[in-house]
Amino acid sequence: MQIDVASAELERHTSEFR
Repeated sequence: MQIDVASAELERHTSEFR
């Protein structure tokens, strides 16, 4: 599902943002 992929990518981006 795209939502699963988007969630995983969002989490990765958030980690970099922190």
